[in-house]
Amino acid sequence: MGIPALTAEGHLPPGRHASDLAELKSVFVDQAPHREWRQGIYSALEAWLGLVLPYVPGALLWIDGGFVTHKSEAPKDVDVVVIPARGQLTSDVEAALEPFMTRVDHARGLKVQPMNGLVDGFVVPRGEGLGIWNFQWQVILDDDRQPVPGVSKGYLEVAT
Repeated sequence: MGIPALTAEGHLPPGRHASDLAELKSVFVDQAPHREWRQGIYSALEAWLGLVLPYVPGALLWIDGGFVTHKSEAPKDVDVVVIPARGQLTSDVEAALEPFMTRVDHARGLKVQPMNGLVDGFVVPRGEGLGIWNFQWQVILDDDRQPVPGVSKGYLEVAT
């Protein structure tokens, strides 16, 4: 384990990098710009995980977004995909997790995130649709939210 050195632009190098929550906090709260704001986001993440993980013990977390950067602007939230173990995401568990996940209404242009918007959380069954998340989370977006061609970044994988 070990979060690799960030690029000159403050991103993780391309790929998925194994980490744990203690290292995540050390690198992206304690050693990062906007430490006090990031501490608030991290506290929201911890509280959110306390609500979610009892339903899916041993789940993997993919963590991305501005939170896992060192950039001049403060992150607005932390992006998390929860990946339960195979067979763990029953309809009952999915229903129990639903209130804790981000809801998007594309038709109305609405997005509702848990923890007062500090966590952008999703649950994805293991092996189903993870390829698109892997691709999406390595894309760097410009100020207009368009992909920057020819460059990519990484994200973190945390085992719980």
